[in-house]
Amino acid sequence: MREILSQADHWSAYAAELRRLLSRVFDMLDVRCLELNELLVGEPLPESHSHLRNGAHVDAQEALDLLERMVDGRGPYGQLREGDRVRVQSGWDGAVHLYLEPEAAARLASLESQVAFLDWRRAVQDAEPATPVVCAVADSDYWAAVRIVAGEQLTLLCERWAHGAFGSTWYRLTPAVLAEVSQAVRPRSLLCVVVDPDFRHPAEVRDEDFIVFEPPLVPGKLRSRYFPGGSDDVDELVDEGFSLALSEVALGGWLAVVPDADGVIRSRWEVPEEDPR
Repeated sequence: MREILSQADHWSAYAAELRRLLSRVFDMLDVRCLELNELLVGEPLPESHSHLRNGAHVDAQEALDLLERMVDGRGPYGQLREGDRVRVQSGWDGAVHLYLEPEAAARLASLESQVAFLDWRRAVQDAEPATPVVCAVADSDYWAAVRIVAGEQLTLLCERWAHGAFGSTWYRLTPAVLAEVSQAVRPRSLLCVVVDPDFRHPAEVRDEDFIVFEPPLVPGKLRSRYFPGGSDDVDELVDEGFSLALSEVALGGWLAVVPDADGVIRSRWEVPEEDPR
């Protein structure tokens, strides 16, 4: 985004019209609940949306709140859908993309606006990406294998529940906390286990994608921060207690996806590319 749109002139009028139009769409199509996926969290989630994860279901009112934040440039971002019937997501510079079956779209032909520009076109179905995806399931066998290694070596677990700098939670695993952690991770999250991590000083990895931790690394949830694209503020991080750094290159092993309650994987996580070095 060129700017946070809520700081632009006449934003409030556009935001109100955007909500009116989308509310009208939801009413006309009888949309009451939508599923959130492809979540991207670039800033800490506000308290009102702290429950959000991939696969979360939100009512129409919360969907309007989220879409306004997406269009505004605050986020979090994601795709909202009701099965294959309705899909809605933000674009750039104030745009919202609404994907519907032709019959449903025809019902909305009466929509008009003095503030927003409405454009209709036939969409081309998205091609399936060629990038390989993680297919391993975080099932009982996965956790049993993790338990063995966690009892022998220093073992960390990354739960990536969304894309973006604030979409990950880290744990130190031991056999004593493994059951609690396995219950804490959310369906549709990507898991990665790091055994005997190669910790560095933050200054050594400042130009890489990296994660910093605050010692001591006690079993359970860790205090951490993720810096995709690196950071120049490593001195500040160390002053705040984040003296251990781990390059994201380490996050390529023990990958698995937390399934839904029925044991099925319903999220798509690409296999990380190998380190080009």
